[in-house]
Amino acid sequence: LMGGDGGYYYIGDYSVVGKGLHVTLKVSPFINGYESVFRTINTDLLLILDGTVVDENHVVAQGGPQGMPALKFGLKLTKRA
Repeated sequence: LMGGDGGYYYIGDYSVVGKGLHVTLKVSPFINGYESVFRTINTDLLLILDGTVVDENHVVAQGGPQGMPALKFGLKLTKRA
């Protein structure tokens, strides 16, 4: 997996076992002083997400940055193309 936003890049991997999904993403800054969506600055984060493959077009998951339990979040992903 690769992605990013205005100041951070995301690199990681995922595994699917049955309908279970596990995602690990390293989130690293590329602009000095840029605040992340987790309100950190100049800090690498490790996102851990666990979820379920609902069907071929939908996934639901939850998780957050390792060591920051107050920042747990949920997500619903929909394949569009």
